[in-house]
Amino acid sequence: MPKKKGLNKKAINLWKMVRYGSKGLGIVVFGVVLMLVIVMAYLAAYNGKIVPGVQVSGVEVGNLTGEQAAKVLEARLERDGERELVIRHEERAWRLNDDNLGIEISVPLTINQAWMVARSGNIWERFGEAQRSFFEGVNLPLEVSIDEDLWLPVVASISAEIEVTEIKPSLRIETAGGDKEIVYEQGQAGLEVDEDRLKQMILEHRAWLDDREITLPVKQLRTEVSEESVKKAITKAEKLIGGSLIVKLEDNEWVLGEEELVGMIAIGDDATSRDRISELVTVYSEGVNREPQNAVFRFENGRVVEFAPGKEGITVKEDDLMDRLVEALDSFNGKNKIVVETPVEKKEPVVSTAEVNNMGIKELIGRGKSTYLHSIINRVHNVSLAARRIGGTLVAPGEVFSFNQTLGEVSQATGYKPAYVISSGRTVLGDGGGVCQVSTTLFRSVLDAGLPIIERKPHSYRVSYYEQDSKPGIDATVYDPSVDFKFRNDTPGYILIQAIVNEAERTLVFELYGTDDGREVTLGEPKVWGQSAPPPPLYQDDPSLPAGVIKQIDWAAWGAKTSFEYKVTRDGEVLQDETFYSNYRPWQAVYLRGTGGQ
Repeated sequence: MPKKKGLNKKAINLWKMVRYGSKGLGIVVFGVVLMLVIVMAYLAAYNGKIVPGVQVSGVEVGNLTGEQAAKVLEARLERDGERELVIRHEERAWRLNDDNLGIEISVPLTINQAWMVARSGNIWERFGEAQRSFFEGVNLPLEVSIDEDLWLPVVASISAEIEVTEIKPSLRIETAGGDKEIVYEQGQAGLEVDEDRLKQMILEHRAWLDDREITLPVKQLRTEVSEESVKKAITKAEKLIGGSLIVKLEDNEWVLGEEELVGMIAIGDDATSRDRISELVTVYSEGVNREPQNAVFRFENGRVVEFAPGKEGITVKEDDLMDRLVEALDSFNGKNKIVVETPVEKKEPVVSTAEVNNMGIKELIGRGKSTYLHSIINRVHNVSLAARRIGGTLVAPGEVFSFNQTLGEVSQATGYKPAYVISSGRTVLGDGGGVCQVSTTLFRSVLDAGLPIIERKPHSYRVSYYEQDSKPGIDATVYDPSVDFKFRNDTPGYILIQAIVNEAERTLVFELYGTDDGREVTLGEPKVWGQSAPPPPLYQDDPSLPAGVIKQIDWAAWGAKTSFEYKVTRDGEVLQDETFYSNYRPWQAVYLRGTGGQ
């Protein structure tokens, strides 16, 4: 291993002599001049060559020109051939090589580092390096890099085999002898691969031509809670045993039983605080709010026809509902059944007209569905608008479909409303929030049809809407112009993209009609591992808000890694064979804390 650079003892002693006055200073000046002369003479003696005593991973390159040293090093690497790298964890072992990992060894950069020995730094450092290389020798590592596109699937595969998801502490109701009691579940420790450390260890092993096995670095995950916080949470939960809360709207009921009520209690938090109730009201409102529902289109007998009447839109009066829930929750004292009517505003719909298609499309070849319960009203509007603009599109044989190009501009000027989008690492209000619901649903229909995916990117973090009827990982984000979703029509006929929007049920369906050429699609069950809890909430002072006011502007989400297999065959021929990976970051809740005047 290389030794740290530093001043040699003689140089340090020369500096110390300054304290003895002008005589000492003269000696120092003489010493500096002498050292400079020695270094210059030394480098002149080896002009055009690496100084003696320099090695690269044990290979002697001193007293050689850069070209000679490169040939010696390349010959050594060629003799070694392809090195196997073994990573071990308990009884498991993974055997890899440079090609698997995308390892690249740069001989030119390595030789350049060797060349700079005794040729960089100040005079003291040069003198020290020259002396050390001549008398002790200097051993440098190879300059090594790793291809992230190859590395990420490898580490994802290793992680999937050994990682254990942490189970957080929680409360539950247990019945014993006819009586119910609150039981504290301690949870379970998790285990995850220390990916950064593993990557560094691999690079170091290759840099030093190390043949030893690597012990897989792992991290234990466990949430610690105090005994006091557990007791406090249990006391609150006991008052909810036997109780239920029913929130009604028209013929629909949202029923929260004792198990759900107890499950809402986060250990260490105030389970019945106004902030918590406000969060529930927001989630509930997003699920039931809807804009006036226009007529829905469907494909039948070669034509697109109008078939469903519109529905009136509804908007929950959130402040009124929150007041009612606060009053109801304060009334719980065991075995209560409280019914709360949802206060809403209503709006009449506008019905659209039918579009006609006579392109000779034959049959349904693919279908994808998603739900978006709890979406805010603006998001519901944007999903419907974007879906209608994608629906009815024809894709010619051999054509590459671009989601962004087909959708066009997304802004208030084109009819979109502000809703939450991911931008610059934050969840913020922006025009067109909800468009990714449309791209995700279309992605699922394209997979079902067995078409080649040209471009697809996962979201930065897990979005709850896409996991309401699916495991994580089957999503596709878009952000014009840098992030797009594209697929190719490699079938013998045109493809018609048909959108079916049901705002009442919060469902979106894409159906692809075309010519069935006999292809068969196999979608593997999505794998999920490495789940990580959101960071603690972030509170930011905001002088524009009155003191004491707290406003949430971003919401927490768990991190995770996912993958699923996608294989398409036709008459024994493999048309598509791909694994889609997603790496979702944990996301913290962000609150603005008012510091301004009243």
